[in-house]
Amino acid sequence: MATPHRKSALASLMALLGFGCKGEPASSAAAEPAGQPAGERVSKPLSLDDVLKQDQPLLIDVRSPGEFAQGHVPGSINIPVNQIDDIAKAIPSKDAPVVLFCASGGRSGSAIRQLKRQGYTGLVNGGGFRGMAKKMGVQLAR
Repeated sequence: MATPHRKSALASLMALLGFGCKGEPASSAAAEPAGQPAGERVSKPLSLDDVLKQDQPLLIDVRSPGEFAQGHVPGSINIPVNQIDDIAKAIPSKDAPVVLFCASGGRSGSAIRQLKRQGYTGLVNGGGFRGMAKKMGVQLAR
């Protein structure tokens, strides 16, 4: 078991390396970058609510076609996570707000990480398709 001192040292090291508490990259929205004029902040990352408030947001379900056929969010398009190039082609611009989702959020998280490495910035993980439908107030389509 780590001592309080070791936990503090590990937290400090992760902060220096730019990682959050779960080993994921820390958000840059919380701090002003060096050289940024005081009072000007980096734009806050989009939230799921932000994207869903937009007129006809792009919704991409990254589950398999068989899973999609068993029930999906109306208006979503189905492009499996293993077809990352096709997902990228479906996104109109690198900063377009897009919600990706799957059964529980794992595959959509993986797709988002891959797309962010390609420079896409408007991506939001919607988690699971059932939760997305509930959040949107819609019934699943078949």
